[in-house]
Amino acid sequence: MPTQLTMIIPGLQGPANHAPQEIGADRPLRAMETLLSRADRSSGGAGPLESLLFNAFGHVTGDADLPVAAVTKAVDMMDIDGGGWWLRADPVHLDADRDTLVFRDSAGLGLSDQEAAQLVRELDQVFLPRGWHLHMGAAQRWYLRLPDDPRMHTRMPSLMMGQDIRPHLPRGEQAALWHMVMNEAQMQLHMSPVNHRREALGLPVVNSVWIWGGGYTPRSRAPWDHLWCNHVVGRGLARLNDGDIMYHPVPDHGDDWLTQSASGGFHLVVLETVDTDDPQQWRSGLQGVNDRWIVPALAAIKAGTLDRLTLVTGNGTDFTLTPSASKRWWRRTKKLHDSFLA
Repeated sequence: MPTQLTMIIPGLQGPANHAPQEIGADRPLRAMETLLSRADRSSGGAGPLESLLFNAFGHVTGDADLPVAAVTKAVDMMDIDGGGWWLRADPVHLDADRDTLVFRDSAGLGLSDQEAAQLVRELDQVFLPRGWHLHMGAAQRWYLRLPDDPRMHTRMPSLMMGQDIRPHLPRGEQAALWHMVMNEAQMQLHMSPVNHRREALGLPVVNSVWIWGGGYTPRSRAPWDHLWCNHVVGRGLARLNDGDIMYHPVPDHGDDWLTQSASGGFHLVVLETVDTDDPQQWRSGLQGVNDRWIVPALAAIKAGTLDRLTLVTGNGTDFTLTPSASKRWWRRTKKLHDSFLA
C-alpha cells in the first residue's frame, strides 16, 4: 500500500508581527527550502490550528463557531450523553492593564484537578438557576450543555492571547445575557477559597471563564488511516469520525514515524512546535521541524518509500511534493519566507 503523508504545521511562515529578516533561522534550512521550492502549490486552509484540523476532517462551518466543545468533550467526557449544544467555559486569568482586561488562557494557570473541581462546584451556583450544569472535563477545559443554539458568536482563545477581551466578547442575539453570566462568574470566582489560597501563594488566580466553541456534535468520514497528533481537538475529531482512524501521539523524530508507518496508508501528522508568537521559540522549533521531520521525509520522497508529502501551513497555501517533483533540480531554491510569496 502506498504511503501518503500530510503534515499540518501552523506558524511555519513565522510570527505575524515580525519581519522575515528578524526571524531568520540560525542554521541552514536546506531540506525545508528544497521541499517548498520544488513542491506544487495549491490553495489551502487558513487560520489557527483548530480550523486546520476541522478542515482536514471535512468540516466547513463558514462564519459559524467551530464546535470545539462538542469535539473535545468526546475525549474528556465520553461517559456523558453527547446530545445538545455544547459550549466551552474555560478558566482564565485576566490581567488588569489600565483600562483594559488582557486575556491569558488556562494553560499557564497550573490548576490542579482538585482546585478545578472545587471551582466548578462553586460556579454551578451561577449556572444552575438557568437550568445549565457546568462540567469539568479536564482541569483547564470546562463545559456547558444547552438545550439548543444560543445564537451567538464567540472568539477562539488562540486568536486573542495578550489582547484586550472587550472586542472579543460574545456577540449576537443573546450577547447581553452571556456578558451578564460572565460577570456573575467573575464575582463568584472573586469569593472562592481556591483563589484566596492561590493568591497567598503568589499564583495566578482564576478570575473569569471564557465562553467559546459552541455547537452540536459533528460527524465526519475523513480519509485518514492514521492520525499522529497531541492536540485534543485532533483526538476528538478522530474519535467522532465514522471511519476507523488509528490515533497515535506524535513521535519525537520523523525516522520513528517512517518506521511505524512502513505498512503504508494515509497519514496525518500535526506538529505544533512553530505555532508561537515568540521569535526565539519559533527559530528553535523551526530548526527542529527541519532536522527531525523534513530531512527524513525528503529523503524518503527521493528514495520512493514515501509517495506523497503535503505541508498544510495555515496561511492559505499548501505544498505537495512527489518523488518526480523532488527531481526538479532546475528550480532555484528559495529562502523560507520567499516560498510564501505569490
